[in-house]
Order: sequence, then structure tokens, then C-alpha cells
Amino acid sequence: MEDTSLKLHYQTYLDNLVNDIREYAAEEGLQLPFAAERVIAQRLGYDLEDLEFIDGAGDRGIDFWYATEDGLYIFQVKTRQVSDRGIFDYESLFDHKGVTDLMRAYNFLMSPDEPNHQRLVGIKDALNHLVKNHVVQNIENPISVRLTLVILGKTLTDKAFTELADFERSLENPVIYGETPLQFYVDFQTLDNVLEASWRETNHEWVDKDGRKVDSIRLTPMRQTDNKHYLHDNRSAIFYCRALDLVEAYRSLGYQIFEPNVRASIRNSSVNHAIQQSASRNRSMKEFRFLNNGLTITCNAFKPPAGQRAAFDVTHPGIVNGLQTVVALERAYHSLPEHQKVYFADDCYVLVRLLQNDAVEQISQVVFATNNQNPMQRRNLV
Repeated sequence: MEDTSLKLHYQTYLDNLVNDIREYAAEEGLQLPFAAERVIAQRLGYDLEDLEFIDGAGDRGIDFWYATEDGLYIFQVKTRQVSDRGIFDYESLFDHKGVTDLMRAYNFLMSPDEPNHQRLVGIKDALNHLVKNHVVQNIENPISVRLTLVILGKTLTDKAFTELADFERSLENPVIYGETPLQFYVDFQTLDNVLEASWRETNHEWVDKDGRKVDSIRLTPMRQTDNKHYLHDNRSAIFYCRALDLVEAYRSLGYQIFEPNVRASIRNSSVNHAIQQSASRNRSMKEFRFLNNGLTITCNAFKPPAGQRAAFDVTHPGIVNGLQTVVALERAYHSLPEHQKVYFADDCYVLVRLLQNDAVEQISQVVFATNNQNPMQRRNLV
């Protein structure tokens, strides 16, 4: 088994997380819960400079938040006490308090009352700015507001799970803020999600998180009415690929599938958020293949669909352009309610160019030529 296995080295990843929280608290002079919020945000792929932290009493159920051009993202983090020896209780179940805090955050946003916490003024201003922009530009889609609960533990109690599910169901339809529709989403992340995110970013071997050898992925082309589901020669292929296959490849192998990508350290950006939003709505799911620039994937070899095999078998894949697309698709899929995941699986496709490594004289030229969605910085080329 390889050293990158999350399953075999769970305690090591957990110890590293706890140590990072303790060190961050000491370096920044923060209480451990506040330090935990920041370390967890980083582990989940967020840039701390983009986040607004509340830190203190009167937070109205909001630990930190950020805004994009089309929505608000609000987080509540629940942790356990870390002992002086660094022992962390992650086995016991979390109660309903985190769910209650999400409800408090929702009620705060919908209330016309002015916030009594100076650091909460900004979130109301951000929401009002989104509403104004929505009206001025006559935007049809509701403003997206995502409420995320992160627990630094295994799971919730049955009662808390029931309350979370009931709260999510109560928000299935848009609600009106002034005269503008807001669509609330509820997301739930556990310690396992945090550790898996860490594993994905550090995995550079052909193994999955359980330590099993995996060196290939399957990519299913979209079926076309004339049965010409893809174009291909012996060394390249072009097709609309089922987005869920890319999500599963990323979850299985992490950053190993981005190994040739010169920008494999990209964090969340406005481009990522736009991609995630497009992949989260039923209508734009179906149009996603037209709204996204697509992916370029190199590989040692591929086998096109044949007989009962409906997918391409791709050996040693390397996504040289499309890291942000795949990561945003994974985030979008994870945050969808179960009934919407069915639509995602059926309707969401991405344009893929698949090249064997010998398809061009120098594959590095493909890497440089296709990386143009986010500005290229010199540090990306190191």
C-alpha cells in the first residue's frame, strides 16, 4: 500500500490537522475555535484573504462568509475541545446546535433589522448589493445563498440529521427578499470531507484514498442521435463527456489527475464560482457543455467505447487544462440535494479533448497553449 492512502493514514492526517490548528492559534494569537475556522477553510480550498470572519459573540450563527457576483456563501464550523496534549475527540456525535446556527443565519439575512455586530454589517451590505445588481440587470435566476455547516467530527445525532433535512426541505423553493428571489442551499461537511480534501491535494500516486492501485479512469461520451457519439483517430478524440465521470475521477485520484497541470495549486476564484453556479441549476446543467471552455486531457493510452463498454478507458490521464472546472463540478455535485444529483448525472456534460502523449511532438506545448482561463503567473510555471 502507498503512503498516500487516506484510509491507512487517517490518524496522521488528523494529527496534522490538529497540529496546524494549534500552531495557527499560537502564531496569530487566536482562540482554538477561531483558528480552526481558518485552517478548515484553507483545507477546503478557500483563500483566507477572500473570507470575512466574525470571531465572537453575536455572530448570528455565522462564523465566516464571502460574496461573489451572483451569491453569498455562509459557513458555520463546529469543533470539539482540543486538550493540552493535542488529543481531539472526533468520535462523539454532534448535536443540533450547528443546525440551529444555520437557521439563525437564515433568519438574520431575511430580517429587516440592522445588525448589532460591526462585522455583520458587511454581509447585509453584500446581500443588498446583490439585490440591487439583480434588479438593475434584470437577472432571471434567483440569487444563490449557500449555508454550509462543517463539523470537525464523524457525524450528527439522528435528531440533528432530521432537523437538518427538515430545514433543507423548507428551503427547496426560492424565498422573496424585498421583491427579489433568493435560493437558499444547505451544505453539510464532516471531518472526513476535510481530511479527504487534504488527501486529494497531496496525492501524487496512482492510488485511491483506500490505498488501492488505480491508474485509469472511464469517460462516458454523450449519446448523439446519429450514433456518432465522438470523433477520434488512433491518438486523439473529441466528445462531450459526462461530468459525473470527472467528479468521480477527481474523488478517486485527487490531484494526481492534474499532475501535468502547471497550475495545480489554483484556489477558488470568480471563475470557479461561476462554473459551480452553472453546474448547480437544472437549466444551466443542460447547457453547461456550451457555457464552459472544456477540458484537455493527455494520457498514455485510451480505448474508445466498444461492444458493451460505453465509455473511454483512459490510462494515466493528465488534465492539462480544466483543473478549476473539475474542482468546481465536484463542489457543485457535492452540494446538490439528492434529487438534483440525478439531473446532474443525466444532463451535465463537458467538452473534452483527449490526446495520447504521442499525439503531438511536445506535449508541454499543449500544457502552455491550453492554460488561459485564469491569468498565468510566473509562480504557476515553477
